[in-house]
Amino acid sequence: MKKSFALVALLSLLITISAVVFILNVNADEKTNIVIVLDISGSMAAEDFNPNRLEAAKGAIQNFIDNRQDNPIGFITFAGEIASQVTLTLDHEALKQAISETQLAWNIGLDSGTAIGLGLDHAINMLHDLDANNRVIILLTDGANNAGEIDPLVAAQVAQEHNIRIYTVGVAKEGLAKLTFPDGRVEYRDNEIDEETLKKIAEVTGGQYFRVEDIDRLREAYDKISELEYPRKYREYRETKNTPSIPVPIQESQHIPVIQVIVASQDIKKGSPLVTNSTHVQDWPITLVVPDTIIDETEIISQVAKIDIVQGQVITRGMLTGSK
Repeated sequence: MKKSFALVALLSLLITISAVVFILNVNADEKTNIVIVLDISGSMAAEDFNPNRLEAAKGAIQNFIDNRQDNPIGFITFAGEIASQVTLTLDHEALKQAISETQLAWNIGLDSGTAIGLGLDHAINMLHDLDANNRVIILLTDGANNAGEIDPLVAAQVAQEHNIRIYTVGVAKEGLAKLTFPDGRVEYRDNEIDEETLKKIAEVTGGQYFRVEDIDRLREAYDKISELEYPRKYREYRETKNTPSIPVPIQESQHIPVIQVIVASQDIKKGSPLVTNSTHVQDWPITLVVPDTIIDETEIISQVAKIDIVQGQVITRGMLTGSK
């Protein structure tokens, strides 16, 4: 399905380009600020992960931090109330130590409910005053919101208004899981993940929801989030011939704030490319590929005459600018 936006009329004819494409400088110097929000309610002691859900989550989070060396990261734990907070920091060794020392709510005298909305609210407060475009919350839980006074979907709406993305991770296997209480009692409980709410939180804020049922999938979820939120200095696609259009995929994160796209057609010297957010734009059209659901007409600055927007791959939230 194609969707065309008419912008300022510099061109009268839209053509398709078969080209060399370079995507450069996706705000490579702008750091992503991340807050990790971790459920430590009693159900996180369930042993469907080895040794339990909480310990598996802690390992995956620490591995994620190792891959984000340049990013300020904060950490919040919650059960029926907020248990602990580590403000945004680049001291990742200290942060990982705090994560290592994180315990289940019942081991530190906290109510073992699940206040997802409250956890998100504290994370938003940690991020919303920052003068930065890239602000991310990663929420991991195995349950449903059953404590606190803040509706998770209301918190998600507030996050969206502050351009904060939320990734949600639901951790539990299908079926019954063994749960050993501090007094030695053992129960087998079915999982209680409220997937509908977790999906909506991610959808509203432009993140993604991940349902994980084993340690490998848990690590893969954090690896995927890291990939989606990692700025690339450039992506390069070698020349192709007889291509009907030029796809410009920039992962699936959908929220890269600014991009430069240089397109050199087979019919045009590679030394004089179109640079859409420079001050010099050649007078030929381009074809860019983005999902129908992401880009907003108002987000494109109108110096390129026509952009043929094709559902499929991603450009997004960037500003395609330039003047002749």
